[in-house]
Amino acid sequence: EYAGNAVAFVQAAKKGVKLQVLPMRSDGVVDIESLEKALESMPSSSRSLVALTHIQTNSSIVQPAAAVGKIAQKHGAIFLLDTCQSIGQLPVNLRALGCDFA
Repeated sequence: EYAGNAVAFVQAAKKGVKLQVLPMRSDGVVDIESLEKALESMPSSSRSLVALTHIQTNSSIVQPAAAVGKIAQKHGAIFLLDTCQSIGQLPVNLRALGCDFA
């Protein structure tokens, strides 16, 4: 996750929000299986936020945002996609990606 985003998440964790950082695959792409398992393990009474940087500044890896959005929607999670590096560089359709906030 982008450092500026991570700082906000750490601050929220200090206020009692449960922060769970999921593993990435060895190629730097989000581990979809880990995301699915994490969301499946959440209590039904909790709200989940999935946050993802669409294109990582340091590696230019394009994350599979549509797959992440589909899993987030399946589990009722809010999907926040950081599109700072992708808007203007790629065609981005937030609805097609299943993104709630960008």
